Amino acid sequence: ARPDADDTLTQILWLQNDEEALKNVFRFGRRLQDGGFIAEQAQARAEAEAKARAKAQAEAEEKAKAAEAELKAALEEAEAVKAMAVESAKAEAEAKVEALA
Repeated sequence: ARPDADDTLTQILWLQNDEEALKNVFRFGRRLQDGGFIAEQAQARAEAEAKARAKAQAEAEEKAKAAEAELKAALEEAEAVKAMAVESAKAEAEAKVEALA
């Protein structure tokens, strides 16, 4: 192989029919391909995990907002019931005062 060969293909083109030298070059090329494939798989797996995490977080936030809205509605209903009870108690008290007078 030429010492100044800058890539695997150039090295292959300049090699003579020396099988041992070709085996080394092809073995090196295969390791590069396998490494790239493994890196692509890891990247795809990381992207899928990130998507799943973002989806789960969005669902959790949505559930939290729904629970907060339910809580607000229940609090408003309780305040309305309290106000009605206070009015009823006032009316009852006024009725008793008028009955005594």
